Amino acid sequence: MVRLFLPTEKIEFDTIQYMVDDPYFEKAYLELKDMFEGKEPYSLKRAEFLVEWAYSGGKKRLSEILL
Repeated sequence: MVRLFLPTEKIEFDTIQYMVDDPYFEKAYLELKDMFEGKEPYSLKRAEFLVEWAYSGGKKRLSEILL
């Protein structure tokens, strides 16, 4: 089941329990959150990279994603 969150809703880390202590996930999450809140410029390429980078445990490089 997929749960949709409203833009005003706070997303708690316990919704994705196995990633709570993952530093790559946390860094990516915070940057994506900043994009969503308008604190960082929005970039679809950067957002895609952050997801892939966090999933790979920081092993992916931006150049690998954009090829």
